[in-house]
Amino acid sequence: MAGKRIRISFRAEGFFSSFVCISFFVLQSLLSAEESKGGRKMGDNDKEFKNRVIASARKGIDALLPRQSPDGSWDSDGGSQRIACMTKGVTALCTFTLLKAGTGPSHESVLKGIEYLRKCWIEWDSLKYVMPPAKGSWYTFDAGLTLMAIEAAYKCIEPSEIKIRERKLHAQGRVADPAISIPDMKMMEKVVKFLVQNRGLSSVYDHGAGNPYNLPPTEERIAWSFPEKDAYADRWNTFFAVSGLAAASRCGISVPKNVWEALLQYSLSCQQKDSTEKVQRYSLIEDKKNGNAFFKPLSNTFDRARGWCYTFCDVPKPGGKPGSSATGSMTASAIAIMAQSVFCLKATNNLRKDDSSKSFTAMQDGLAWIDAHYMVRCGQPADMDSDCYHLWIIENACDLVESRNIGVHDWYRDGAEFIMNEQKENGGWSDPTFGNICSTCFAVLFLIKGAN
Repeated sequence: MAGKRIRISFRAEGFFSSFVCISFFVLQSLLSAEESKGGRKMGDNDKEFKNRVIASARKGIDALLPRQSPDGSWDSDGGSQRIACMTKGVTALCTFTLLKAGTGPSHESVLKGIEYLRKCWIEWDSLKYVMPPAKGSWYTFDAGLTLMAIEAAYKCIEPSEIKIRERKLHAQGRVADPAISIPDMKMMEKVVKFLVQNRGLSSVYDHGAGNPYNLPPTEERIAWSFPEKDAYADRWNTFFAVSGLAAASRCGISVPKNVWEALLQYSLSCQQKDSTEKVQRYSLIEDKKNGNAFFKPLSNTFDRARGWCYTFCDVPKPGGKPGSSATGSMTASAIAIMAQSVFCLKATNNLRKDDSSKSFTAMQDGLAWIDAHYMVRCGQPADMDSDCYHLWIIENACDLVESRNIGVHDWYRDGAEFIMNEQKENGGWSDPTFGNICSTCFAVLFLIKGAN
């Protein structure tokens, strides 16, 4: 008799240290006739669908490659004035995308991109932002993505070369990833120092409501912002900084634990406080025989829909101004920031049990908010947001918490269908906020994650 495979994922006491996945078979007769109808395969488990996705991603890569400049860089090809200033970040994003798409670390475009980033960092000695930004200055976007690209570039190093580097590191008394060359490791350490030293002001925005939730001191530097006068920390910059610092941590570079602790505490404090929206949690059921997927409500399991907004230390206000209202991409960014903070604290045995439990609840409520306001497009206009970026951030959050569904939504299939429909004849994607190059990278990164 055919059975159904039910996968339920939950966090054990160690929370992100491990996922406890229970898989068991339930006789088909236990499922109602209604539940047995109308299913289809999840997008990441549908071979025909994935073939279309891979073909689309390859066209995207083919659109990126010829846009590289002779010096190894990529420019944004449109987009906001801010993005146009971030050539190093755009180059790192393109290099990271090529590596994740499987072009390999020895590909000519990858080598030129990494060399361009090395040269830019060597030429710029300052460890501080330049205000207003000057030519050659570094943004958080640049620094975070540089760390991500360098980590990705060292995924396929020959074992014999790793052994040689390991001996050199041991002789120097250094503890780091032996796959990474010593010059690149030193560069990564310097980029980490730049990020840690250049966190932005985390003052709570006052939209006429004061500080009703008694948030921590307003002048504490906790998260990241644009290098502009009186700029306050935001989740867009902070996501890229945290992702870069987490990449550096995986390479053996030390990041002060108070960085992760502050990010975690402020993320908990600045989540939407009150919500009347209760959202049913669903388990994903896949038919073992044909792979069709169904969503079964978990009885008496509800989460509160509580999101986050663009401003890092601002509590979302329903109907508030842009930047102070919860959005899907910023809620997903907050989930990704919290998840990576938890990972890094856990890895160094600095995660408190109480914070583990609170973080799990907060992230479940964040996913519930995305479910309650589910949109494939970015929805409410917000600073530094777009459709391709929105979907890539959703993918990051769901990947980190290992969630293949958001409620009854197959977010990967929904997003991939939208992205493929938006692809231009030249193989790329475009939008007015991030420009053609970044949008193409976000789209390709989303597509290849589920396809792989």
